Amino acid sequence: MSISSFESCSKLNNIIFETSSVTILRSRSFYSCQSLSSIKLPSTIVSIESECFAYCNQLSIVSFPQTLQTISNNAFINCNIVSADLSKCTKINILNDYVFHSNIDLSDFKFPPNINTIGVHSLSKTSISRINLPSRVQTINNYAFEECSNLDTIIIPEDSNLEFLGIGVFRYCFSISTINCTCPRYSIFGGALFNSDKTSLILFPPASRYSFFSLPDTTTTISQSAFQSCRNLVSVFIPSFSVRTISSNAFEGCTSLKSINIPLCVERVEQDAFLGCSSLECGLHIENRNKDFIHKLVNVSGLPSISIKQCISLYSCKDKLDKFSINMISPFIVIYIS
Repeated sequence: MSISSFESCSKLNNIIFETSSVTILRSRSFYSCQSLSSIKLPSTIVSIESECFAYCNQLSIVSFPQTLQTISNNAFINCNIVSADLSKCTKINILNDYVFHSNIDLSDFKFPPNINTIGVHSLSKTSISRINLPSRVQTINNYAFEECSNLDTIIIPEDSNLEFLGIGVFRYCFSISTINCTCPRYSIFGGALFNSDKTSLILFPPASRYSFFSLPDTTTTISQSAFQSCRNLVSVFIPSFSVRTISSNAFEGCTSLKSINIPLCVERVEQDAFLGCSSLECGLHIENRNKDFIHKLVNVSGLPSISIKQCISLYSCKDKLDKFSINMISPFIVIYIS
């Protein structure tokens, strides 16, 4: 079978592989075959190349044989698959970029058991509601689960090898409310995912029931996209002598955020850290009044310039030992316990 063998065959609705010995489905072999609705891949198949079934927008049922070793980039992009069971595909190590992107009805997905890498946008814009992360996964690349609007639960097992979360992995996943993690590499505090010693905040659930959050005083880094799309979050408190870096996209899309302090310990605020924080019209308490620092804060982080002005209804609260202070917006009364 050659590249683009049946590309754009609009009337092709069925494929029979029963007597076939084909091992590789070439790039764009069935690209945009818009009448193709189901396919049972033969047990001889080893590889599905890039864009093989891309834009087959009626394709809803695919059977994946255990012989399968590789599914290349964009192989099933913009199809209509509702269920994908790769649990018997023990030789697949990588879920490549955009493999199942924009299969909007894909609600039932089972990972290959030996997968170690989840690619860019590989499962974005699908309807999966739960992620049971395989223990061998080390890397989840940028935007892997972006716009999975039904996703509400993430489970990281005790023997997880997860080391890297890219930018925007759970961007626009507004329904995530629960992160279950028993892996000693990580810890849970206030429902949020941290590294084991709580020096780095990795992910705060976008649909968390908490509107107010105080970071532990051990935290030195707010990681990329850590609070991204947390639309219920109203106020965040950063303790003195704690956070040094607020990473890129950290608070992007926190449209309800009205109050946050940036103490002197914060040395670096990265690109688009506060992009889209439309409710932060005032109430940003910055201890470092250096003009260069504030200039970079506004111009690099995406922070609205109006946010650094003094709120008329802002109150200052200090503890008895004067260890910290924070401005609060009336009518909210916030109590932080450490």
